[in-house]
Amino acid sequence: MNNPLLLLCEPGDISTTVAKENTASSPPLHKYDDGEIQALQVRSKTIPTVLVPKRPRGIFLNEIIWNVDDTVYCGGLEAVINLNVLCRLNIEYVVDLSGSDEESASRRNECPCLCARKTPHSRFNMAIKLNDEENLTKQNLMNYFEEVINLIKKAKACKKCVLIHSDKGRNRAPAFVAAYLMHNEKLTRVQAMMKIAKLMNGMRPGLSISDNFQRALMKWQSHRGIKSQAGQEDTPYTRMFTIKKAAWT
Repeated sequence: MNNPLLLLCEPGDISTTVAKENTASSPPLHKYDDGEIQALQVRSKTIPTVLVPKRPRGIFLNEIIWNVDDTVYCGGLEAVINLNVLCRLNIEYVVDLSGSDEESASRRNECPCLCARKTPHSRFNMAIKLNDEENLTKQNLMNYFEEVINLIKKAKACKKCVLIHSDKGRNRAPAFVAAYLMHNEKLTRVQAMMKIAKLMNGMRPGLSISDNFQRALMKWQSHRGIKSQAGQEDTPYTRMFTIKKAAWT
């Protein structure tokens, strides 16, 4: 009872296939009784189906990448090495804040693009070299904020999307996203932090922007002429300083 037609069917479609076979041209095919159909159903569960459903476009959202708006996405290294995700989300511009070019390049083929394009994607990559946290204050981040915003404008004009990523996607990349939101939506630093915390809800690791980036964003807010609203309070996501408490012994 080897039937090649069963290879293209899901287990639940066996009875339908059998019915079609019974109405085929002569000579008539074998008519299966209930017991034989049940046996075929059990056997067909071990046969892999050929028809593989396409995964939804947003299957990776809030897992390895999160959406800022219609143009901008943010994430960590796991997002940029997944070429399939970049293709599905129409991401053709990448802002690399990780500083780990060698690691990223070595893992580029882990998740290849599976689209039907005849030629490979040619993405524009903007790599920004940032100092470590101790020396970050020596850099003028205002120019970098401007460069990223101009790149986003270029992507919008081309109807393409941008991925802003750092190593873990919880400090540098969200800080640049905050600068973009402050520019694009005229938000204060606190408002931008609160919006990002909401957008990143469920992402692991969570948001953790350093004090040095917070200072840079405050300077950016002043540079953009954005005034804080009266009575606006800080949240755990926007405090610049923390106090370490130790028990007296």
